[in-house]
Amino acid sequence: MYVSVPPVVYCGTCEFCRKGVPELCLNYQEIAQAWPGGFAEYIALPPEIIQNSAMQPLPEGSDPVRATLAEPLSSCINAMEKGNVGRGETVVIIGAGPIGALHLELARNRGAGKIFVADISENRLYSIRNL
Repeated sequence: MYVSVPPVVYCGTCEFCRKGVPELCLNYQEIAQAWPGGFAEYIALPPEIIQNSAMQPLPEGSDPVRATLAEPLSSCINAMEKGNVGRGETVVIIGAGPIGALHLELARNRGAGKIFVADISENRLYSIRNL
């Protein structure tokens, strides 16, 4: 069975975690900082991750390679929703890397009227033009 493990692990005990808003956790930790990273075929997860993360099993038959986009894509979708990006809106995306590319595609799919992408890397800007 494959599982999706988000990079942020909340403490589960601070005031915000107890109130049900763990995204404001005062004591969160991140995989690859507090524990070894996850770019491996297998990873041993400490109990804190299993108990306090939003770890989810992947649906049967899911492509694990495509599933690697679940966390960054969900973060971008959340940002688009909080920003009320919709039909005809003007969107400015700062950064033409992988996350910027996800934002670009989401903004297009949400019907944004004008989309501007800014980056200091000419190579990234060139690459994102071809999406």
